[in-house]
Amino acid sequence: MASLIAANTHFCALFFFRYAARQYWDEMSRDLCPVYTAPSEAAAEEGFVDFSGTWGQRYPAITRLW
Repeated sequence: MASLIAANTHFCALFFFRYAARQYWDEMSRDLCPVYTAPSEAAAEEGFVDFSGTWGQRYPAITRLW
């Protein structure tokens, strides 16, 4: 089950990259890594809060669609 969730989260991350400039894809991918490799739901939520803090202002659609 955990691998299915991780795969789905990774797919969502790739889908959302189209809303961001290409120059930021690598950095966004690194920042999302703690979300889709998190050992628990709480850890994933914490990682997403960090991601949202970094990217939410510049790309609000990405954090809202998540």
